[in-house]
Formats: sequence, structure tokens, C-alpha cells
Amino acid sequence: MSVVPRFPSMPANPFWSHDSDAAAAAVAALVAWRAELAAWLAGAERDDALSPALATVLLELVRARPSEEFRRFAYRLERMPSPEPPTDPCECLQSLLLWRAGVVDFLSDVWDTLGPAPFDIEECQRAGSLFTPIDSDGGGLCHLCLEPFAGAPSIEHFERCAVQRAWRDDGSASPRA
Repeated sequence: MSVVPRFPSMPANPFWSHDSDAAAAAVAALVAWRAELAAWLAGAERDDALSPALATVLLELVRARPSEEFRRFAYRLERMPSPEPPTDPCECLQSLLLWRAGVVDFLSDVWDTLGPAPFDIEECQRAGSLFTPIDSDGGGLCHLCLEPFAGAPSIEHFERCAVQRAWRDDGSASPRA
């Protein structure tokens, strides 16, 4: 079994960062992660961690060139943005992290349906770990914006969460728009 690619470490408070060098390094790490994740999802070493159906959805999201089938997905998801020069590294990082938040939001909800669910909760949690920074213990960061909590997660954080605010300000960025 191969090593499962994990989402790279991000600079502190990535949505608020104006450090172009840190943002550029984070974008480069995300581009490398994208290639590793696509290879892992397409490979035989993926084993039974994810069903072929969920692996296909995730693969289509990270492929540099999605297939024709991607356009027919029932899910309102967008493929991972490609950083195209001369994109500002801070803006590029924000767009990549908004995309990531949309995937995480999808994985936290897709199993919770009235009828038969296409994927189960355990599988979605395993898939979600692919989008969790490698240096996160899972409990100290907001699952959407990756900002550290000041104490326990609270409604106050979610009211000022950078992702939640971006989705409220621009409904088109929200997976629930």
C-alpha cells in the first residue's frame, strides 16, 4: 500500500495572509499535492479506502483536464483551480482554499440524505482526511478556513470564518448557492 497523500501545511491564517512568499510556497505545495493525489486516486494502491465512485468524483476535481463526464456530475462542485501566472500568490491561495472548503463541505454533507446515500459517512471522513493539513490534529482548526480556534469551536468563529463570509458575500462561491 502506498502513502496516502495529505493536504500540505498552510501558513498561519491563510485567508488573511499578505505574505506573498509564504502564499507562493503554499501554492507550490498544493500543486505538488494535486499531482500526488491524482496519481493515488487513479492507482491500484488506493485499495479499499474509497469506493471507485467517490475516488472518481475526487479525481475529476483534481485532474488538470477533467473528462467529459465531469460536466455531467450531479454535484455542484468545481474542479481545482489552476494557478496561472501572473496570478497574485495571495489571491491564488485564497481561491485554492475556497475550492478546498467546498470539497470539505460536500464531503461533510453528501452522506446525509433522505434516500439511499451515494457514499457512507466513514468513507467521506476518510476522503476528508485527504483535505486536512498534515500538521493538524483535526480539532484545533476550523475545517473550512483552517484558522486556529481561540479555545473551543464556537458560533463566534463561524460568524467571522473567512470561508463562510466569502460564501455569504459571493453566493456563486458557495456550494449551496
